[in-house]
Amino acid sequence: TPFELSNLPHLKTFMAGTLTFRYSQTIVFENLPELVMIQLGWSSFSYATCPENTVLTMKNMPKLKTLTTIDDDSYTFNCPRHITVENMPSLVSVYLPQAFAIKTDVKMNNVGALQNLL
Repeated sequence: TPFELSNLPHLKTFMAGTLTFRYSQTIVFENLPELVMIQLGWSSFSYATCPENTVLTMKNMPKLKTLTTIDDDSYTFNCPRHITVENMPSLVSVYLPQAFAIKTDVKMNNVGALQNLL
């Protein structure tokens, strides 16, 4: 099942628990102009089996400052193969220890501290 969180102009915080949307192959966070924090539980959005067609899109979140998971051995965002991240210039705090281990292609523009992980 795809996960999409988009076009919510007043959303300020998003939190997800352990293993949330683990089997989603398409994950989208897009057009969230007031979002300042995303906090994810252990291995949320981890793409479970890492198939070739997994997609992560994170775009147009200009106020996002924090993108984290809560555990040192979390596999959150472990293997999105196709990644598009754009317009997150305020992002200064990113903690995703096992993220992006397996990726095929990355499109990146103006992503603050996330640039260091990709």
